[in-house]
Amino acid sequence: MDNLDLRQFNLACEDFVAGKYILANIKVKALINSIHSSEKLTDLVSNALDGFDFAYVFRESVTSEGLTLPHGDKNIIAYCFNILYNLDEGTVTFLDFLSKYFASSKLSGGEEFKAFADTIIQPFKIAINNEYKLVYQMTSSEDYQNNLYHKIARVAEANLNNLDEIRIKEIEKEELEYLLTAIIDASEKNDKKLIYTLMIGLDYFVKYNKRAKDIYLQLKDCFTIN
Repeated sequence: MDNLDLRQFNLACEDFVAGKYILANIKVKALINSIHSSEKLTDLVSNALDGFDFAYVFRESVTSEGLTLPHGDKNIIAYCFNILYNLDEGTVTFLDFLSKYFASSKLSGGEEFKAFADTIIQPFKIAINNEYKLVYQMTSSEDYQNNLYHKIARVAEANLNNLDEIRIKEIEKEELEYLLTAIIDASEKNDKKLIYTLMIGLDYFVKYNKRAKDIYLQLKDCFTIN
Protein backbone atom coordinates (compact mmCIF):
# COMPACT_ATOMS: atom_id res chain seq x y z
CA MET A 1 0.00 0.00 0.00
CA ASP A 2 1.65 3.19 -1.16
CA ASN A 3 0.31 5.55 1.51
CA LEU A 4 2.68 8.15 2.93
CA ASP A 5 1.17 8.24 6.41
CA LEU A 6 1.27 4.46 6.74
CA ARG A 7 4.81 4.32 5.34
CA GLN A 8 5.98 6.88 7.91
CA PHE A 9 4.38 4.88 10.71
CA ASN A 10 5.96 1.64 9.46
CA LEU A 11 9.37 3.31 9.20
CA ALA A 12 9.02 4.58 12.78
CA CYS A 13 8.24 1.03 13.93
CA GLU A 14 11.15 -0.43 11.97
CA ASP A 15 13.47 2.27 13.30
CA PHE A 16 12.45 1.40 16.84
CA VAL A 17 13.03 -2.32 16.33
CA ALA A 18 16.44 -1.66 14.80
CA GLY A 19 17.41 0.79 17.54
CA LYS A 20 19.05 0.57 20.94
CA TYR A 21 17.69 0.94 24.45
CA ILE A 22 19.55 4.22 24.97
CA LEU A 23 17.45 5.90 22.24
CA ALA A 24 14.15 4.25 23.23
CA ASN A 25 12.45 7.46 24.43
CA ILE A 26 13.24 9.24 21.18
CA LYS A 27 11.95 6.27 19.17
CA VAL A 28 8.72 6.12 21.16
CA LYS A 29 8.09 9.83 20.59
CA ALA A 30 8.76 9.45 16.85
CA LEU A 31 6.28 6.58 16.69
CA ILE A 32 3.59 8.52 18.55
CA ASN A 33 4.20 11.55 16.33
CA SER A 34 3.82 9.43 13.19
CA ILE A 35 0.29 8.65 14.37
CA HIS A 36 -0.65 12.15 15.52
CA SER A 37 0.58 13.64 12.23
CA SER A 38 -1.87 11.47 10.26
CA GLU A 39 -5.61 12.08 10.43
CA LYS A 40 -6.30 8.55 9.20
CA LEU A 41 -4.07 6.88 11.78
CA THR A 42 -5.38 9.14 14.54
CA ASP A 43 -8.93 8.11 13.64
CA LEU A 44 -7.97 4.43 13.64
CA VAL A 45 -6.39 4.65 17.08
CA SER A 46 -9.22 6.78 18.50
CA ASN A 47 -11.75 4.23 17.27
CA ALA A 48 -9.79 1.42 18.92
CA LEU A 49 -9.49 3.33 22.21
CA ASP A 50 -13.23 4.02 22.38
CA GLY A 51 -14.62 1.94 25.25
CA PHE A 52 -11.33 0.11 25.84
CA ASP A 53 -10.62 -0.47 29.55
CA PHE A 54 -6.83 -0.40 29.50
CA ALA A 55 -6.34 -0.72 33.27
CA TYR A 56 -8.40 -3.92 33.38
CA VAL A 57 -6.99 -5.44 30.18
CA PHE A 58 -3.43 -4.67 31.23
CA ARG A 59 -3.90 -6.35 34.63
CA GLU A 60 -5.26 -9.42 32.87
CA SER A 61 -2.33 -9.42 30.44
CA VAL A 62 0.35 -9.74 33.11
CA THR A 63 1.38 -13.39 33.47
CA SER A 64 4.33 -15.28 34.89
CA GLU A 65 5.54 -15.72 31.31
CA GLY A 66 5.38 -11.98 30.54
CA LEU A 67 2.76 -9.78 28.88
CA THR A 68 0.06 -11.46 26.82
CA LEU A 69 -1.65 -9.18 24.33
CA PRO A 70 -5.45 -9.20 23.94
CA HIS A 71 -7.10 -10.77 20.89
CA GLY A 72 -8.20 -8.76 17.89
CA ASP A 73 -6.43 -5.99 15.96
CA LYS A 74 -8.43 -3.17 17.53
CA ASN A 75 -7.70 -4.39 21.05
CA ILE A 76 -4.01 -4.80 20.24
CA ILE A 77 -3.93 -1.23 18.88
CA ALA A 78 -5.58 0.17 22.01
CA TYR A 79 -3.39 -1.89 24.35
CA CYS A 80 -0.06 -1.07 22.70
CA PHE A 81 -0.91 2.58 22.10
CA ASN A 82 -1.75 3.05 25.77
CA ILE A 83 1.64 1.65 26.75
CA LEU A 84 3.52 3.80 24.24
CA TYR A 85 1.52 6.89 25.17
CA ASN A 86 2.27 6.45 28.87
CA LEU A 87 5.95 5.95 28.11
CA ASP A 88 5.99 9.07 25.95
CA GLU A 89 4.17 11.11 28.61
CA GLY A 90 6.56 9.91 31.31
CA THR A 91 3.83 8.28 33.37
CA VAL A 92 6.27 5.38 33.58
CA THR A 93 9.88 5.39 32.44
CA PHE A 94 11.06 2.97 29.80
CA LEU A 95 13.66 1.54 32.18
CA ASP A 96 11.07 0.91 34.90
CA PHE A 97 8.69 -0.72 32.40
CA LEU A 98 11.41 -3.01 31.06
CA SER A 99 12.60 -3.87 34.55
CA LYS A 100 9.10 -4.74 35.75
CA TYR A 101 7.73 -6.66 32.77
CA PHE A 102 10.69 -7.81 30.68
CA ALA A 103 13.57 -8.31 33.12
CA SER A 104 14.83 -11.87 33.28
CA SER A 105 17.97 -13.63 34.44
CA LYS A 106 18.02 -15.16 30.97
CA LEU A 107 18.03 -11.81 29.17
CA SER A 108 20.61 -9.06 28.90
CA GLY A 109 19.61 -5.37 28.57
CA GLY A 110 19.66 -5.55 24.79
CA GLU A 111 17.59 -8.71 24.76
CA GLU A 112 15.01 -7.12 27.07
CA PHE A 113 14.72 -4.25 24.59
CA LYS A 114 14.24 -6.76 21.76
CA ALA A 115 11.61 -8.61 23.80
CA PHE A 116 9.71 -5.34 24.24
CA ALA A 117 9.94 -4.62 20.51
CA ASP A 118 8.73 -8.13 19.62
CA THR A 119 5.90 -8.04 22.17
CA ILE A 120 4.63 -4.47 21.72
CA ILE A 121 5.98 -2.78 18.59
CA GLN A 122 5.70 -5.59 16.04
CA PRO A 123 2.09 -6.61 16.92
CA PHE A 124 1.13 -2.92 17.04
CA LYS A 125 2.54 -2.40 13.55
CA ILE A 126 0.73 -5.45 12.16
CA ALA A 127 -2.59 -4.49 13.77
CA ILE A 128 -2.40 -0.90 12.48
CA ASN A 129 -1.65 -2.13 8.96
CA ASN A 130 -4.53 -4.63 9.10
CA GLU A 131 -7.02 -2.00 10.27
CA TYR A 132 -5.72 0.55 7.78
CA LYS A 133 -6.27 -1.90 4.97
CA LEU A 134 -9.74 -2.74 6.27
CA VAL A 135 -10.83 0.89 6.55
CA TYR A 136 -9.00 2.74 3.79
CA GLN A 137 -7.97 0.26 1.13
CA MET A 138 -11.48 0.48 -0.36
CA THR A 139 -10.61 3.95 -1.63
CA SER A 140 -8.42 2.53 -4.40
CA SER A 141 -9.48 1.86 -8.01
CA GLU A 142 -13.11 1.67 -9.08
CA ASP A 143 -12.60 -1.89 -10.34
CA TYR A 144 -11.17 -2.92 -7.00
CA GLN A 145 -14.07 -1.32 -5.14
CA ASN A 146 -16.65 -3.06 -7.32
CA ASN A 147 -14.93 -6.42 -6.93
CA LEU A 148 -14.57 -5.91 -3.19
CA TYR A 149 -18.20 -4.99 -2.61
CA HIS A 150 -19.28 -7.95 -4.74
CA LYS A 151 -17.05 -10.29 -2.76
CA ILE A 152 -18.32 -9.01 0.59
CA ALA A 153 -21.94 -9.40 -0.49
CA ARG A 154 -21.27 -12.92 -1.80
CA VAL A 155 -19.60 -14.06 1.43
CA ALA A 156 -22.28 -12.46 3.61
CA GLU A 157 -25.06 -14.03 1.55
CA ALA A 158 -23.48 -17.49 1.67
CA ASN A 159 -23.27 -17.32 5.45
CA LEU A 160 -26.77 -15.90 5.72
CA ASN A 161 -28.07 -18.97 3.88
CA ASN A 162 -26.28 -21.27 6.32
CA LEU A 163 -27.19 -19.69 9.64
CA ASP A 164 -29.04 -22.80 10.79
CA GLU A 165 -25.69 -24.60 10.93
CA ILE A 166 -24.44 -22.26 13.65
CA ARG A 167 -25.42 -23.39 17.13
CA ILE A 168 -26.29 -20.13 18.85
CA LYS A 169 -29.42 -18.87 20.59
CA GLU A 170 -32.33 -17.80 18.39
CA ILE A 171 -32.16 -14.18 19.55
CA GLU A 172 -28.45 -14.12 18.68
CA LYS A 173 -29.17 -15.75 15.33
CA GLU A 174 -31.66 -12.97 14.57
CA GLU A 175 -29.03 -10.34 15.45
CA LEU A 176 -26.49 -12.06 13.19
CA GLU A 177 -29.06 -12.28 10.39
CA TYR A 178 -29.69 -8.54 10.71
CA LEU A 179 -25.95 -7.76 10.55
CA LEU A 180 -25.36 -9.93 7.48
CA THR A 181 -28.41 -8.56 5.69
CA ALA A 182 -27.28 -5.02 6.42
CA ILE A 183 -23.77 -5.83 5.13
CA ILE A 184 -25.26 -7.17 1.88
CA ASP A 185 -27.40 -4.03 1.46
CA ALA A 186 -24.44 -1.74 2.19
CA SER A 187 -22.29 -3.65 -0.31
CA GLU A 188 -24.89 -3.28 -3.02
CA LYS A 189 -24.84 0.48 -2.37
CA ASN A 190 -21.01 0.62 -2.23
CA ASP A 191 -21.39 2.26 1.20
CA LYS A 192 -17.85 2.08 2.60
CA LYS A 193 -18.58 3.80 5.94
CA LEU A 194 -21.61 1.67 6.67
CA ILE A 195 -19.73 -1.55 5.85
CA TYR A 196 -16.94 -0.56 8.22
CA THR A 197 -19.47 0.28 10.95
CA LEU A 198 -21.21 -3.08 10.47
CA MET A 199 -17.86 -4.91 10.54
CA ILE A 200 -17.18 -3.28 13.92
CA GLY A 201 -20.59 -4.49 15.08
CA LEU A 202 -19.89 -7.99 13.80
CA ASP A 203 -16.47 -7.96 15.46
CA TYR A 204 -18.16 -7.10 18.77
CA PHE A 205 -20.84 -9.75 18.19
CA VAL A 206 -18.36 -12.61 17.65
CA LYS A 207 -16.42 -11.70 20.80
CA TYR A 208 -19.40 -13.04 22.73
CA ASN A 209 -20.51 -15.62 20.15
CA LYS A 210 -17.35 -17.54 19.30
CA ARG A 211 -19.19 -20.01 17.05
CA ALA A 212 -19.84 -17.18 14.59
CA LYS A 213 -16.23 -16.00 14.54
CA ASP A 214 -15.47 -17.73 11.24
CA ILE A 215 -18.05 -15.53 9.50
CA TYR A 216 -16.24 -12.40 10.65
CA LEU A 217 -12.89 -13.84 9.57
CA GLN A 218 -14.27 -14.72 6.11
CA LEU A 219 -15.59 -11.18 5.63
CA LYS A 220 -12.39 -9.61 6.95
CA ASP A 221 -10.42 -11.77 4.54
CA CYS A 222 -12.28 -10.06 1.68
CA PHE A 223 -10.07 -7.03 2.29
CA THR A 224 -6.86 -8.99 1.82
CA ILE A 225 -5.11 -8.17 -1.44
CA ASN A 226 -3.61 -11.23 -3.07
